[in-house]
Amino acid sequence: MALLGDLGFDAPGVRSAVSRLKSKGVLHSMRVGGVAAYELSASLQSVFAEGDQRIFSERRDDGTHDWLLALFSVPEVQRHLRHKLRALLSGLGFGTVGAGAWIASARIVDRARRLLAERGLDEFVEFFRGDYLFDGDVREKLALRWDLDAIDALMEEFLEHYGDADRIWSDLLGDDPAVAAREASPRFAVMPFGITYQC
Repeated sequence: MALLGDLGFDAPGVRSAVSRLKSKGVLHSMRVGGVAAYELSASLQSVFAEGDQRIFSERRDDGTHDWLLALFSVPEVQRHLRHKLRALLSGLGFGTVGAGAWIASARIVDRARRLLAERGLDEFVEFFRGDYLFDGDVREKLALRWDLDAIDALMEEFLEHYGDADRIWSDLLGDDPAVAAREASPRFAVMPFGITYQC
């Protein structure tokens, strides 16, 4: 509570927020060295770990990969799941080809299958893998599937706000964030699986 108090949050509000996060399964309470502490739930830790891998991986597509085609059909009585399915596919980087047909780089197939299964949506989707046979500039076709101007604008906005975040972070905390967090405050305990907040 004291750490959030340092940031201007009052104790009743923090207790209420932590209680809600625990009830929703976002936070898990534990004890570290006899002191009450909280950590992210295992499911969210895996989400962050996966995001880190995706964002910070040095791997880049070389333009020669196969395409993954996802075809889905949701029965009318379960149409409320269509939005969840579209949002998940969009979040994975799929672009629309047509009604119920989406396309993405084939390298994300394992991740797509896992996330669909976790959300109980895998029964509605079939995947096909292959190459695109087209005798023209594929970039023109890509612009039909993804809003490239909007993506470019989002990237520019992101870089404008966070382009020098690594330098700012290093200036403030040094090269090892775990060491910096441990030395900066006794309220944090750095565990093998991440940083845990101590009460």
